[in-house]
Amino acid sequence: LHVIAGLGSGGAERIVMEWYRRIDRGRFQFDFLIRSDENIYAEEIKRLGGQVFRAPEFPQKAVGNYAYTRRLLETKNYKIIHVHGNALIYIYPLMIGCRNSLTCTIMHSHNTSTASPLYYPVHWFNRHRIDRLSAVRLACSDEAGKWMFGKNGDYIVVQNGIEIEKFRFQEDIRTAYRKKLGVEDQFVVGNVARFLPSKNHLFLLQIFREILKLEPDSLLLLAGEGKEQKKTERKAKQLGIMSKVRFLGVRKDISGLMQAMDAFVFPSRFEGLGIVLIEAQFAGLHCIASDTIPRESQVSGLIDYLSIQEPPEIWAKKIVSFRNQKRNSDYLSEMNYEYDLKHVVAKLQKIYQAATPGNEKGRKNE
Repeated sequence: LHVIAGLGSGGAERIVMEWYRRIDRGRFQFDFLIRSDENIYAEEIKRLGGQVFRAPEFPQKAVGNYAYTRRLLETKNYKIIHVHGNALIYIYPLMIGCRNSLTCTIMHSHNTSTASPLYYPVHWFNRHRIDRLSAVRLACSDEAGKWMFGKNGDYIVVQNGIEIEKFRFQEDIRTAYRKKLGVEDQFVVGNVARFLPSKNHLFLLQIFREILKLEPDSLLLLAGEGKEQKKTERKAKQLGIMSKVRFLGVRKDISGLMQAMDAFVFPSRFEGLGIVLIEAQFAGLHCIASDTIPRESQVSGLIDYLSIQEPPEIWAKKIVSFRNQKRNSDYLSEMNYEYDLKHVVAKLQKIYQAATPGNEKGRKNE
C-alpha cells in the first residue's frame, strides 16, 4: 500500500507511478491510500490491477481519517505499507501498521522542509520515534534523508529515476517541437512544477520580466497545475507579460518540451531533490536553480545555483547568457546510471523483498 497525499501532477506521485508501470507485478502489486480528490491516474491504476482508497482529509478531519485508515489496514492486511511525505506529519498508517508483526512499514522522505512553520514541532517530535514506527526508511536524496531522519539517521537513498534515453538531447526532436510550438526563433525559458508556494512561481515571473528587457523575443513555458495557478496568471497580467507566458497544464510530453527549451529555471524555496532538474540535464539544458536545492541534483555541470535573495535582474542575466549555448549529451557519464529507472526499480524490488515480514535483514533496514 502506497500512502500519499494525492495522485495529481506532483513529482512524488509521478515517480511512484513510474515504479508501478515497471515493477514486477507478478511479485509486487500496488494499492494507494490518498487523502485528497486529486487522482489523475485512476484509470491507469485500475488497468494495472491496483485500487485507490480515499480517506478523509488530514488534518482537517483527523479523527475520521484515523478511523478510515484503521478499518482499511485491518481489512486488507497489506504486507508492506510505504508512506510518502515531505515531513513527519501524517504518520497514522505507520502507527497502525507497525502494531501488526506481519506488516512492514516504510517511511519515504521526498523533501527538505515542510510547507508551514506550524508543522515543525510535530515533525521534530515524530523524528524521535520514527525508528520505532518504521522498519525501513528511504529518501530521494541524502539531504532529504537528513531532514526527516536526522544527520545520523539510518536510511537508504533511492533516486527517483528517469527514462534516460527518453530525455537524451536530440536535435531533430528539438526542431520538430519548436516548430510545433511556433517558437523557432525565440529564446524559450521553461519550468515544470506544480503551482504551489514552495515552487516560487511569482518570483519566476519577476525574473522573466527582467529577461524580456534583455531579450524581448523570449517566451516562458510553464507546465503543471495547482492551487496557485490562478494567482500566478493574475500576477503575469499585472506585470504586463501574459502574452509572453504559456500555461501548458499537465503534460505527458515533458521530454519533448525540454528539448524545445533553451534554459530551465527552477527557483524553488525547497526541494527533496528536484527530479525535473535531472531530466532537464539529460536533455542537455542549462539550468538555473535556487541554492536551497540539494547539490545531488547536479549530475552534469549544467546547473548554476543562485540565491532567491538575489534580485531578479541577476537571475535574468545568468539565464540570458545561455542563449547561444550548444546542446549535446556527450557530458553524461556512467555514474548517471543510478538515475536510470530500470536500475531504480530493481533496487526498490530488492528493498521490498528484504522488507517482507519474516526477513530479518529487511527489519533491520539493511
